[in-house]
Amino acid sequence: MNRAMFSGVAGMKAHQTKMDTIGNNIANVNTYGYKSQRAVFSDIYYQSLRGATAGTANRGGQNPSMVGYGSNLSAVQSQMTQSSMQNTGFGLDVAITGEGFLQVQDADGNIFYTKAGLLSYDSNGYLTDINGNFVLGTKGNGDPDTQKIKLDDVGSVSAKAPAVTQVINGTSYTFQFSNSTAKGNVSLNIGTSDSLPIGKKAQAVMSAGSINILLNSKEIFESMADLQNAINDAITEANNGIQHDGGILSITTDEEQNWGDGLTGAQIVGDNFGYDQGSITLPDNGKIFGGFSFDSVGNGFELLDNDDLSFSLERDPDSGDLTIKATTSQSNKEYSATIRKTEMTTPGKVVLSVANGDTTDTITLNFPNYNEVLNVGEGLTWNPETFDDGSSYGGFSLVSPGNLDKNDITGANMTLEALTGADEGKFLLTMTVNGTNYTHTFDKKQAGKQLFMDDGTGNGFTLKAPSMNNMLSSAATMTFNPVQVLADDIVNSQPSSDLGFGSKSFAMTGGTEGGVVTLDQLSSISIGSDGTISVYHAEKGTVVAGKITLANFANPYGLEQGGNNYFTATSNSGDPQLAEPGSDGTGALKSSSLEMSNVDLSGEFADMITTQRGFQANSRIITVSDTMLEELINLKR
Repeated sequence: MNRAMFSGVAGMKAHQTKMDTIGNNIANVNTYGYKSQRAVFSDIYYQSLRGATAGTANRGGQNPSMVGYGSNLSAVQSQMTQSSMQNTGFGLDVAITGEGFLQVQDADGNIFYTKAGLLSYDSNGYLTDINGNFVLGTKGNGDPDTQKIKLDDVGSVSAKAPAVTQVINGTSYTFQFSNSTAKGNVSLNIGTSDSLPIGKKAQAVMSAGSINILLNSKEIFESMADLQNAINDAITEANNGIQHDGGILSITTDEEQNWGDGLTGAQIVGDNFGYDQGSITLPDNGKIFGGFSFDSVGNGFELLDNDDLSFSLERDPDSGDLTIKATTSQSNKEYSATIRKTEMTTPGKVVLSVANGDTTDTITLNFPNYNEVLNVGEGLTWNPETFDDGSSYGGFSLVSPGNLDKNDITGANMTLEALTGADEGKFLLTMTVNGTNYTHTFDKKQAGKQLFMDDGTGNGFTLKAPSMNNMLSSAATMTFNPVQVLADDIVNSQPSSDLGFGSKSFAMTGGTEGGVVTLDQLSSISIGSDGTISVYHAEKGTVVAGKITLANFANPYGLEQGGNNYFTATSNSGDPQLAEPGSDGTGALKSSSLEMSNVDLSGEFADMITTQRGFQANSRIITVSDTMLEELINLKR
């Protein structure tokens, strides 16, 4: 009875330990680098009830008869199999894609081994793990070792003044402070202002890490040196009269500079890298021929210094199309274009070009609608015609010959002109009969009415004028009086003088007082597959700060789990064999990744069920044994 009861107790204890192992596995199902465990049972010992006997010729042999005393926990084994990798996005996370362990050292000098590559660094620049222990390897590109890795152990740099080089419109400019100091590593921006007073060339606005320069858009800067002086004076003024820690700012270029008579602040900042387009200032408030106005000229527009322009406009009598021309007085250029009447139902633009086909040497004008041109009645003349009593200039007809012979009037020379100046809006009609000039001045209100042609003495004859529409749309050729534009009102197009300083931001970098490189001067840290740790310094570039070393063991199953994702070496694991990641049987490192736990949840749940049943069955052994003992005691009754 007692043997069965003790066997049940031993079985319950063994299954309880196995359940503890399963619980630990499930608790660490999301622990990076965790290696699952399993509990292994063995039977304990046996009481021999009968020994084994060998068979003889007269009697058969007998097997031994033995009664066991339950189960015992034989071992708790770690499963060192490789698990899957999880991409974390953290650049200092590393996973070992095979055999090997990371080495870490605590404050007491104890070395542990781990598969959990959650790495970081401390304020002193040492590479650490998530528990604050030092990650071990080698400095620089040395052999595998157990040294602490210091990220900023990359040497020293010489003193250097802050500078930046920018290429603007094909020209390279270097901005540099005179002092070797990191305090000159600022962002410099250059703009313009129209509100600065006359005589103040520049103003500076300073804030943490930046200097904003405003140049007076209208002031003239005679040279690059003049610009530098104005900027430095403005910075000093904004710094309460004290020179900036960076020192004096200089602006240099290898390109030949042609400042001519100087550049305005607007030109220094502006980013027009093509042409400064010229212009033409038209008289009469910028309107000619009843509404034509200046729009623009092409990049190739260029006249002689003393060139005047004469604009002319003529209407074709058949089609009604308008031909506009601009003729120079010295360079023998003629710009021209024809605008079809059908195109002038609404205002638009017309491009006057020269006959040589140059598409950049042009003048562009805005034109009004067709009726506005003709109805203005300004500077317009009709070519002379012969009066034929009904068709001339849209329908002038003879009402009464007066004291003249009708035949002499018919066939007389006839001219019509729109007056300008004080008589603008009126028309002068002239007819020459037998050598005598007869005239009449009328306005639009008299269109369609009778006009008395007077020779100045009261003698004459009477005509009837046509409607204004018929008169303006007659088949006669109409010519507008030329419009003169003097050379002083003409500006040629020319290549832009803009330097483009406002199109870039000048980030002054590289300034340092020199000395040992510090952690804050490093801008990036990366870990290669072979464990190489590379850091980037603005002056030294990419530098190898160290290399992570992996430890491999002859029997990794012999390692002892110590908590915090750590293993420790034992007498049965063998001594650690150091190697570079990816060599001597170790796996390479995969950055921005971590090895996940190798716990198999489905297997753990199945083990949990069988363990619970085993524990339950062993407990039944105890209760049944107790019942049997109770029956034995009851025999005395």
